[in-house]
Amino acid sequence: MNTVLSSLLEQFKREVEAFTSGKLHGEKFKRYRINLGVYAQRQPGFYLIRTRIPAGRLTAKQLSVISQVARRYGRSITHVTTRQDIQIHWLKISDVVPALYELAEAEVTSLEAGGNAVRNVTTCHLAGICPDEIFDVSEASWRTTTFLVNSGYGGNLPRKFKIAFSGCSKDCAYARVNDVGLIACTHEGKRGFRVYLAGGLGAHPRMAHIFKEFLPEAEVTKFTASVLAFFNEFGERRNRARARMKFLALKWGEKEFNNRVSQWLQNHKIETSVHLPLNFIQEEPRTSAVENEHIELKDQNEFLQWEKARVTPQKQEGYFAVEIRKPYGIFTSEELDVIAELAQRFNGGFLRTTLRQSFLIPWIEKNALYPLFFELKKANLVDTTVEAETVTCPGIYSCRLAITNTRALASELNKELDNLDGLDIRISGCPSSCGQHQIAGIGLYGAARKHHGDYAPYYMILLGGTPSGDVPSAAKPLLRIPARNIPRAVKRLVETFFKERRNTENFSEYIGRVGTHRFEEMLSDLLEVPPFEQAPEYYYDFGIDRKFSLEEIGPGECAGSMVDLMEVNLRDAKKIINSVKENIFNIDEEIFRKRAISAAAACARSVLILFGTDPVDDAEAVQTFEKELYQRHLLPKDFKNLHKNLTKEKRENVLKLLELLYKRCQHVFDVLDPEVKIDFGKDVELIGDNSSTGEASVAAELLDLSGTPCPLNYVKTKLKLEELPPGAMLEVILDDGEPIENVPRSLQNDGVPVLKKEQRPDGRWKITVKKK
Repeated sequence: MNTVLSSLLEQFKREVEAFTSGKLHGEKFKRYRINLGVYAQRQPGFYLIRTRIPAGRLTAKQLSVISQVARRYGRSITHVTTRQDIQIHWLKISDVVPALYELAEAEVTSLEAGGNAVRNVTTCHLAGICPDEIFDVSEASWRTTTFLVNSGYGGNLPRKFKIAFSGCSKDCAYARVNDVGLIACTHEGKRGFRVYLAGGLGAHPRMAHIFKEFLPEAEVTKFTASVLAFFNEFGERRNRARARMKFLALKWGEKEFNNRVSQWLQNHKIETSVHLPLNFIQEEPRTSAVENEHIELKDQNEFLQWEKARVTPQKQEGYFAVEIRKPYGIFTSEELDVIAELAQRFNGGFLRTTLRQSFLIPWIEKNALYPLFFELKKANLVDTTVEAETVTCPGIYSCRLAITNTRALASELNKELDNLDGLDIRISGCPSSCGQHQIAGIGLYGAARKHHGDYAPYYMILLGGTPSGDVPSAAKPLLRIPARNIPRAVKRLVETFFKERRNTENFSEYIGRVGTHRFEEMLSDLLEVPPFEQAPEYYYDFGIDRKFSLEEIGPGECAGSMVDLMEVNLRDAKKIINSVKENIFNIDEEIFRKRAISAAAACARSVLILFGTDPVDDAEAVQTFEKELYQRHLLPKDFKNLHKNLTKEKRENVLKLLELLYKRCQHVFDVLDPEVKIDFGKDVELIGDNSSTGEASVAAELLDLSGTPCPLNYVKTKLKLEELPPGAMLEVILDDGEPIENVPRSLQNDGVPVLKKEQRPDGRWKITVKKK
C-alpha cells in the first residue's frame, strides 16, 4: 500500500468515528467519503465503494479480493460501471474502513473514484491485442492515472474530470465525450496522439473538439497534467451546473478556448519526472494447460452463437479475447470467483473490465475456447440476450437521484426484442448520463409527469447518438413517453430499422439518413396516460409493487453546495494570503493592495453565503461583509472599517488582519451544524465581540427568487423562514430546472414541509412551505 493512500485511510478512519459519534455532520463527511469513492446508497444506512481499475486492467488475485470484500461486508453484489470501475454495494458505514484496507492491500484503490477529481482514466479494452490499433495505449493511460492521482493534481477540482485513451480511429473508449480524449496516431514514423478537448455528456452534451493533431507519446502525462491545471484555474466553482470544462469552450468559443489553453501550456510547466510506483499490469500470456480437451462439442449452435457474440480474435495469431457479460453489469461474489479462477487457469490470471459493463479474459488459445465456454455455461455466465447487451445505470436499485427502475425496463425490453445487431440501447434513471444514453442509437432516461393528480413514470427517448466515427454526435431527443409504453415504442423503432436499414448500416447511421420526425407520428398513440381508475398500471414502474412516487428521490444538494462554496472561498483566501506573506515586500503597492482585497473578499464570501448573498466583485464583497455583520451586531472591532484598513494600513498590519479574518471565517465553517447554519446566538463570540440584538422582521407572504441560482435560493428561503413564527406559511417563486428540483428536496430534508408545488404559466414554479 502506498504512503499516500495509507495516510488517507487513517484520516478517513478518524472521520468515520467522528461522523458515527455525531461530531461531524453529514455534509462535511460526504466530502471526505466521496473523495475515497464511498457513496451513500438510496437505501438509508447503506453505502457503496467504487474501486478504480486503471486502464481497466486487474489480476485474478485482485478480483478475488473484490469478491471477498463484497461477500464479507456487503451482500455479494458488485457492479461493473461504464468507466471500467467495479462497485461494491450494501456496506454499512462501520464496515467501509476495513473493506478499504483489504482492497488497498491487494493494490485496489478507490482514491478519487468520486467527487471533484480525475475519474478513472478509461482505455480501449482491446488495447495491446486489437488487430486495428496503431499501438498499445494502455501503459500511457496507466502512467497518466498514476501521476495525476499520486501527485495531487487530480483532486479538489471545480468538478469531475474525465480522460480516455483509444488505440485507433474506431475510438472504443469514446474519447470525444471526455474532457481530454486521446486517440493513437503516428507522425513521421513517431507514435503519439490526436488530442480532443472539452467533451462531456450530462444535461448539455458536447462532443470534444480537436485541439492538437499530434502529441508525442512521451509528452502525454505532462500535457494532461497541464490541461488539468488550466481547468483547475479557470473552471467555474460557484455554479455547479456549469462547472465542467466543456462550458469554458462554450463560453469562449472553440478558437479562443484553444488559444487560452495553448498560452497556458507555454507559460506553466508541470514537473512530471517525480518517481512514482507504476505497478503496471503487464500481461504475460502463458500456454494454458487445457484439462478439458476431451470434452465433446455439445450445444454447437449455442457455442457458435456465443463465439460470434463474445469472442474477438487478437492481433497475436492463435489468441482470442473472451467477453463475459451479464445484464446491467451485475456480478455476484460467486460469479467473480469463477471468473478469477478461469482467468488464472486459462491465461495466467489476467483480466480486463470494459466500458460495456463486462469482463474480458484475453490471451485464450483456440483449443481452449470450447473448454472455457463449457465452464462458463456451468456457472450460468453464457449470456447473449438483449438484456445483457443493453447498458443501464443502477437506477433506483441504489442511486439516490434515480427516478425510474432502469434494470426492470431492460428486462421488459428483453421480452420484446431478440436481436440488437447494429443497435445500441442505453438507459439512465434520470437526466444524468451514468447510462450514457446520449451516445446510444436508442437512448432512454427516466422522468416523471403528473396526470389527473398522480405522478406516472416516463422515459425520454433519444435517437441517433454515436460517440465515434468521422462526425460523432449526441442523440437527439424525440418524445417523452410513459414508461409502460416504452417496450412497444422501442420494438416499433427496432422493427422499422431492421426493415429499412441498408447493408450493414447501424442504427445511428440509419437515423442520420432518414431523420427523426417520422417517428413522432409513428409513436404518437403511445403518449396518452389514462386516469388511474382506468389503467392503474401506468402509475406503477416496472418491477415495483407500489404506486410510483418521487418521495424516495434523495435529498437535494443545496446544503452540500453551500459547504462546497464556503470551502472553495476559504481555500482561495488561504492561497492568496500565503502568496501575500511570501512576497510581502517584493511586489508593488497596487498589486499588494489588490491581493489583500481579494483575500478578504474570499473570506467574506465564505460567510456571506450563509446570508444568501453573492456580491459581484471583491470590493463589494468586503463592503457587504461589513454591512451584513454590522447590522447583526456581529462585527468585531478588529474588522471595523475593514475595506479602508486594507487599503491604508501598513503591509505588516494588513497581513495580520487578513490572517485573523481567515481564522475567524474558518471557524464559522468549522461550527456549522448538521443543517449547515450557524446559531449566531450561541456561536457569535466565535465571530465577533458583541452579542446579537434586535428583533426579527416580519416575513413577507411571497418570496420571489426568480433568477436566483442554487444554492442562494435555498439560503434565502431558510433565512426568510427564520423570520416567521412556527406554523407560518411561505410561498416561494423558483425557476424551472435545478431550483425547483433541488430546493424543495433540500427543505424537506431539513424537516420543512413542502405543502404544494405548482408550475405557473410563465414556466416558473411556486411552492408553499410551512415553518416547523
